[in-house]
Parts: sequence; C-alpha cells; structure tokens
Amino acid sequence: MNTYALAITGSGGAGVVTAGTLLLNAAARAGYYGWMLKSFGPQIRGGESSVMLYLSDAPIERVLDRFDLLLGLDWKGFERFADEVPLHDNAVVWHDSHAHPPELLQRCSLRALPLNDTARTFDKGRINMVATGALAAELGLPLDAVQDAVHKLLSRKGDAVVEAGQQQVAAGHALIETPSAPLRNWHRQTTPRWVAAGNPLTGLGLLRGGVRFVSAYPITPATDLLEWLAPRLPTQSGVLIQAEDELAAINMAIGASFTGTPAATATSGPGLALMTEGIGLAIASETPVTLINVNRGGPSTGIPTKSEQSDLETLLFAPHGDSPHIVVAPLGFSDLAPTAQWAAYLADRLQTVAMVASEQALAQASAIVEPVPDLGLQAERLRPAGKACRYAPTESGVSPMPLPALDDARYVADGLEHTECGVPSSFATDHRAQLEKRQRKLETFDYGARALAWEGPEDPDTVLIAIGSLWPTAVAVADERTTAGHPTAVLGPRLLMPLPAEQIDARLAQARQVWVLENNHSAQLYHYLRGHLNTPLHSFAQPGPLPIQAGEVLAALEETP
Repeated sequence: MNTYALAITGSGGAGVVTAGTLLLNAAARAGYYGWMLKSFGPQIRGGESSVMLYLSDAPIERVLDRFDLLLGLDWKGFERFADEVPLHDNAVVWHDSHAHPPELLQRCSLRALPLNDTARTFDKGRINMVATGALAAELGLPLDAVQDAVHKLLSRKGDAVVEAGQQQVAAGHALIETPSAPLRNWHRQTTPRWVAAGNPLTGLGLLRGGVRFVSAYPITPATDLLEWLAPRLPTQSGVLIQAEDELAAINMAIGASFTGTPAATATSGPGLALMTEGIGLAIASETPVTLINVNRGGPSTGIPTKSEQSDLETLLFAPHGDSPHIVVAPLGFSDLAPTAQWAAYLADRLQTVAMVASEQALAQASAIVEPVPDLGLQAERLRPAGKACRYAPTESGVSPMPLPALDDARYVADGLEHTECGVPSSFATDHRAQLEKRQRKLETFDYGARALAWEGPEDPDTVLIAIGSLWPTAVAVADERTTAGHPTAVLGPRLLMPLPAEQIDARLAQARQVWVLENNHSAQLYHYLRGHLNTPLHSFAQPGPLPIQAGEVLAALEETP
C-alpha cells in the first residue's frame, strides 16, 4: 500500500477547501483512493483553515503520522493549528514567492513558487486554482483529471467560470517542470468508486432506512447533513423542517413519529444537552426516533469545528430515570451510511430512541470509497390487528403501535408512567411492569452480526477496541503488529447500548492484553466497558482536536510488557 500525505493551509476565503476537493476528485478520476479532513478555526469568517489530504492506491480512511508536503496559500493563523500538521524530516514546504513561511517552518526544505504572480495574469485569477494545478503536477496527477474535477465543481457557475478555472489550473501545472510524481507508478483502479462526504453518507443511510421526516436546528458540525437532506427528502415523499431550537426539533420528530412517519433529528453536544428531556419522553412513550449526534470538542461551546469522542457518556446516560435506549457507533467512514440505516430500522422495530455516535472527523471528511451497499433494512412497526392496549406486555416487549388516524385503537402517549392501556398511573406494579417491558424489548432482540466487528487473527495476543474514526487506525496498528510477529486483532462494538457484554468477553477470552482506544480525555469508553466486562482492560485515551496516530498506539503497546 503506497501513501502520500499533503496539507494545504490558508486563511478563510483563500480557497483551501476548494483546492483539496479538486485534488481529491482528480485522484479519483486518475484511479486512486483518498481521504480528506478539514480543519477550521471557530471564526465565522476569516479564520484559519486547512485540509489534510491522504492519497493511496488502496482504500484509506485514517490519518497518517506525518505529512510529505505542506503548501501555504498564506500563513495567517497557521501557528494555531501547526500541531495538526506534523511533517516528515524530509518534508517540503511550498509557499508563494511573496509570502514567506513562519519561523517554525524554516528548518524544512522550502520551495517558493510564483503562485500569486501567475494568478494575476488572469482576470480575477485565484491563487488556489494555480496552486491546485501545481500540486497536481507534483503528485503526478494528469492535467485532464484535474480539469474534469474543475468542470464538475464549477459547472453550475457557467462555462466562462469553468474555462477560467481550467486555464488557471493548467498554468499552475506548467510551473512544475520536474515533478517528483510519487503517484505515477501506483496501481490504478478501474472499478466504480464514490467520492463522498461523511454527513451526506449518514443522510443516505437515513433515507435507505425509511426516514421520511427530519426536524433539526443548525449546529456545527451537523448542519451539512441537514443541508444534504433538505432537497432529497421531498423526492422520497418526505420533508425536513428547520426548527426554532433543539427542544422544538426533538419534539417535532416525536410528533411526526407518533403519526406513523419514521423520523429523525441531528445535532451536536450542546444541542444534545437540550434534547435530553424530549429523548426521555420518546423512551417513556415508546415513540421511535433516530438521533444523529456529530461529536465536537466540548464541554459547552468547546471547540465547535474540531473532533472528539467525548459525548459518549451523554449518549448513554443523559435521559433521567431508567431510560433504556439504543446507541450505535459507525466503524470508520464507509460505515456511516450502514450504521444510520441500521439505527433507523432499530428505532422503529423496537419503538425507542436510537442514537448514532458520529463525530466531526468522520462527518466533515471526504473520501474516495467503494460503493456503500444498502443493508436492505427499513423502518417497520408492529401494527395492531384490532383493538388492543398500546402498552400491553408481550414476550418480546414490543407491543403493537397503532396509527392514530387509521387504526381503531386511539391512545395517549405522554411522559407520565402509565398502565398497559396508556392511562397515567403511579402504582408500583404498573411502573415495574412498564420498566421491565421497555428493558426486555432491547435485551432480548437479536441484533445479528452487525453488533460486533472483528478484524484480524482469531487467536490474538493483543486486542484493540475502537469505534468511529479510530477503527481504521486500530486496524492499521493491528496489521503492523501481526506482520511483526505479535498477533493483534481489533474488536469494534457497533452496538454500545445495550452492550453485548457476554459476546465481547467470549471474544476477548484468549487475549493477553486488551486496549481501549478513544479520542477523549476521561476514557469514557474504557470506564463504560469496565463496568460491564469481566476482561481486564488497558486505556489509551487522548482528547481532541489532535487525532490519535498509529505510531502513538504502537509506541504505547511496545512499552507494555
């Protein structure tokens, strides 16, 4: 597997993300794979920004430990996230001839290019377009692949804009007379692949899962999920409503679901905190709702444009009282759509809240991936055959859920404890019966093979446990250790609540050591698993915004006897 890592930095509005997007699409057209992360400052306009682009001739969905090339369109605010762009000792730093890199980069190999001067030869020329062409030439990407990417990205702005962009890219391409062209000898793929972004993949999963109503309030980094769904839900006889706040959003979703429409909402940490009372209402009334939480750095406003895995305990325990519900986590970027689809299916099948633990590092990433398969699962509810009490105990714990306008079984669904027919009750017998019913339906359901994932040898010496963006990193660590003679496997608990503890313990029984990897400060996943498993665990926890790198995990494992 060949890899190459480059980063582009500049101030907001400089076109950093556009340059990265064009290169990613050009790499796809040329037959390669890629993974692109975006990093922004918290400012609304004018703050620092960067893209980290990882290219390969095999699927890649993780960060690499060091960068081979750094290009600065300008250097405003670069020091604020310089630690997010670690460079190889032999890395090259490109810069415009009139914008010299900061002191901290002077130790690197520097290369000045007339990027701005070249852009000024065009009417309204843009430095990022010239830089895109220069980077493509250096990488060994064909000019026609980049120009095709320009056409795709800018075609909605008209032929004149497309032609100008292509000319500027060509001018930048011509600046590099003797490129190193590391991609030129890589194996090229000819099979169909997708260039996708994380939040849209999550939205695709919701649509495939049958969700037809979404209510939400915009919040970074979940907003682009809503923007993607807004024009697409109507094509599926659905609707998206922008609510006035998160309290309204969760309650609108509950109301839509009560009428029989599979419903979802999306938010991030601060919005999740506001939704917790509504989540409790959905659990108590057994009204299905799918909730996508895109984790950002916290607490409070925190670091709104950076990633972390620090909302886990909130997802698990935020609703007050005994509130059994479902929490699932994707295992890497390509798993976003299947996990959202599975969550939508589980929410309606089990008549509860199903939460998806997404995160900024996945949701706002883009990648070249194999086509993501449809699981064939759609929201489905048990409907009554005639009159029946809405909350009547059943062997499975799932009771028929009538449609108020169609079925001859009207009922009241509110937050009060109730009898099996929905009449408010404070009797201990009713409370106990409904608590056991709500718990039983989750604990006795067969979640199938998706609940746990396993990658690596069946009898490993070491097992790594990881979810989300850390799954591909853990797999890379396991592969390297296994190749070096230390059999290592990775376990991914997609189903976090209810946790299949017995299955996990059985999987871990033969391992000499088990490590829990997570991107938060308080080792939330580690402590949660310790409370349910009999297997001894080690913790590797590191807060955001820096992603955990494979080299850091390898070093920690080597230090452990």
